[in-house]
Amino acid sequence: MNKVPLILKNNNNLIGSGKATITIVIIFILIIVIVIIFIVISSSSSEEENIISDTDPSISNNDSLTPTPKTTPTPTPIYSGAVTVYENEAYGGNSATLVDVGTYNISDLDNLGISNDAISSIKVNSGYQATLYSDDNLSGSSQVYDVDTDLTDIFNNVISSIKVTKESSYAIVYKNTDYTGDSILLPIGNYNIDDISALNDAISSIKLVGNIKVSIFTDSDYSGSSKTYTLSIADLSDDSINDTISSIKVKSDEHGPVIVYENQAYGGNSATLVDVGTYNISDLDNLGISNDAISSIEVKSGYQATLYSDDNLSGSSQVYDIDTDLTDIFNDVISSIKVTKESSYAIVYKNTDYTGDSILLPIGNYNIDIISALNDAISSIKLVGNIKVTIYTDSDYSGSSKTYTSSIADLRDDSMNDSLSSIKVENA
Repeated sequence: MNKVPLILKNNNNLIGSGKATITIVIIFILIIVIVIIFIVISSSSSEEENIISDTDPSISNNDSLTPTPKTTPTPTPIYSGAVTVYENEAYGGNSATLVDVGTYNISDLDNLGISNDAISSIKVNSGYQATLYSDDNLSGSSQVYDVDTDLTDIFNNVISSIKVTKESSYAIVYKNTDYTGDSILLPIGNYNIDDISALNDAISSIKLVGNIKVSIFTDSDYSGSSKTYTLSIADLSDDSINDTISSIKVKSDEHGPVIVYENQAYGGNSATLVDVGTYNISDLDNLGISNDAISSIEVKSGYQATLYSDDNLSGSSQVYDIDTDLTDIFNDVISSIKVTKESSYAIVYKNTDYTGDSILLPIGNYNIDIISALNDAISSIKLVGNIKVTIYTDSDYSGSSKTYTSSIADLRDDSMNDSLSSIKVENA
């Protein structure tokens, strides 16, 4: 009977030991579950960050998930129209755009919101020019600008009128060296002392724009000492012609055998005949030259231009192989032109001294039918190159004859005037 309590005591110990074991196992399982849940949550968070990073490369795993706003680039400012004027320096303050070529007086600028004597900077679109004047109605001192310019300390707050032009080829003459000071714009044309009176005997630099050449003369009427430039010159004192200019010619310097001009003295509208050949009314019109409008002509060395009074190389004709002002000669009557390139030739003229209607005769034989326009009417002959010319009083190279190896200005000296009906031009 004394052993029974001992047995019961041992059972209680076993039961207590089992409960402790179960508790430990449960705790262990809970720890494992918590760890698994933590791993799963961490894995999900990492995948979400990777998805965001792949979608927007600009967001790293450490960056905030808030998207960065994109900035819109500021466009480069542009200005339309021919010229824009500003009331402040450095293209600031109140401004107005002069939209096209023309004249802008005080009233015009005021209507655009620009006060008199208030312009301090100017922008000029490519291909345009702005001549600024100190007084109204394009009067007073003037300065020409063809590039954007801050007028501070140049021509600031004195402008009352503006002329806007669009020229592709032109010269600008300046009072001072280095293209500064009062200036005048000179498109292709001729400018006598009255045209440049504001800068008579006061030009010190010349800017050339386009394919042009400028001839300057110390006296009016294109006389006196002269010099021709094909490039801009910043200081005319280098050529001892500074402050002495009274007349100027601005001419095209385009390449081509012949250049025709609608004004005398190689001025006004012009066109280049780029190669040998025939130029009828339609061809000249396509080049911008009106019918019966040519007043002067430039002929490149080695070429000849035969000018005709009618279309299709018909009517009266005159031959030129040097630059010639056609005023009072064959002015405003030309409808077609033949350009040739002959190294040896004769030109027969109706009048003495190589004037009047004329015919070009390269090496060859010319019977009465070819020179019919001047049959029995030739009074002078010009020879170019190493040639000789035999003239005959009758057709078919018969009758009295005479041979020349040099030009003759007056056939009356040889009693052969106005009696020629056939001609031979041969190598000497």
